[in-house]
Amino acid sequence: LIRHRPFAARQAEKNFKETVMMAESMGAMGIAGQIYFDLAHLYAAQRKIPLARESAERCIAIFQSCDANVYLEKAEAFVRKHRLTP
Repeated sequence: LIRHRPFAARQAEKNFKETVMMAESMGAMGIAGQIYFDLAHLYAAQRKIPLARESAERCIAIFQSCDANVYLEKAEAFVRKHRLTP
């Protein structure tokens, strides 16, 4: 769906980026990790693989630092499924 609605995709990307900046500035790293994960999904749906990889790597790093193992497992499975490893 997101590939057929470019305006919606741009708006979603803008909103995710603004929200992740707010979460990071407040120190809400768990929330920031979830937003990066959602951003990775968005980029993967748009076939923007380098951006999807970057967002996925960022969310994995955050989940590791927060010991958020359930989210970490989901993010790692996402990377494997979409073959985002370099």
